[in-house]
Amino acid sequence: MHLVDANIILRYLFKDNPEMSQKAKNILRNQDVLILTQVIAETIYVAEGVYNATRQEIVDALLDIFTFDNVYLEHDVIVTINR
Repeated sequence: MHLVDANIILRYLFKDNPEMSQKAKNILRNQDVLILTQVIAETIYVAEGVYNATRQEIVDALLDIFTFDNVYLEHDVIVTINR
């Protein structure tokens, strides 16, 4: 299992660098990965502050990633969102 950082998640979500985005997609779609709670917080912070994403856009994007069978969360009980 591999740890991923916010950069991988952000490249996957925003596709701002085609080469790195493809690598991020390959990691998130094809390898068993663990996402730490701190990485989720950093991803949200950067997505809002740098990419000007709305909270709802961020929630939707992260929830999509969290449903991948190969993605594991450090504290999945903490990462719950009421829709």
